[in-house]
Amino acid sequence: MRYSIFFKKKPFLNKIYYILRSIILGKNLTNGPEMVINSLIPELKRRKIIFNINPLFNEINQNVIILSDHKVLKKLILLKKIRKFKLFAGPNISILPTDYSKLLLSPGIDKVLVPSEWVKKLYIEKSKNLKDKIYVWPSAIDVSKFNNKIKIKKKYDFLVYIKFFKDKNLLDQCLAYLNKHYQIKIIYYGRYKINFFYSLLAQSKYSIFFSESESQGIMYFESWAANVSSLVFNKKKVYKKGLSTLAIPCPYLDERYNGLAFVDFASFKKKIKILVKQNKKPRKWLINNYSMKQQASKILAQFKN
Repeated sequence: MRYSIFFKKKPFLNKIYYILRSIILGKNLTNGPEMVINSLIPELKRRKIIFNINPLFNEINQNVIILSDHKVLKKLILLKKIRKFKLFAGPNISILPTDYSKLLLSPGIDKVLVPSEWVKKLYIEKSKNLKDKIYVWPSAIDVSKFNNKIKIKKKYDFLVYIKFFKDKNLLDQCLAYLNKHYQIKIIYYGRYKINFFYSLLAQSKYSIFFSESESQGIMYFESWAANVSSLVFNKKKVYKKGLSTLAIPCPYLDERYNGLAFVDFASFKKKIKILVKQNKKPRKWLINNYSMKQQASKILAQFKN
């Protein structure tokens, strides 16, 4: 079986902007679609599977995945009227399936890919016709980037990660408590280079995340790949007024294997004391469930089905 993979490339001027921003501000350049690409392609190469990336339409193969770019997806849907191929779309096409004139509801799409179960519920709430077409397929993590065999002195008790967190009162309480009792390092989403984040993970015993909603939460996976278990804010809330689906800050938290959750200051203080007494090994859990090998096998199986 042969595959074609489409994703939206940054325009040339955008590339220059992001490169300069990285040099001047030291900000992270990797986004969701790029993470999916970077985790899928090496595994396809390892399996010696034939594929092409962003090919001309007369060169596409019989199995097509479009990860992002709604404009190209529209063209592929039209192309399916005269050519036969399987078309999987997602998980970075749009926020809602009804965006771009209900593009993801097109009968020309064979599978709609989403990054987590709560996003699947959201899509089905918006359109019940998607119920049998949605497949949950989170991005994998290249665990080889996190060399767990090299012993590095743990400089920090907690690496604290903050991303668009609106509850300033809770955040201030938690940070004051941490500064009083532990050695911590704080980083903010979008203000770091990825290798710097990986370096901090290697120097930290645990991680703490303050984020109010994540469709998958790549940063959690990266922490667990480094074998750093997490304390995460995981208070569910209605995604949008008029809908019933609850958005989840950490969709893949499993308190048996990769961390613990808190919803307020009282549970924060309680859970942090429990976490430091535990010896969770999230890296093993991640490898067994969401490695590049695992995720490639899952999506290839969907095409065969």
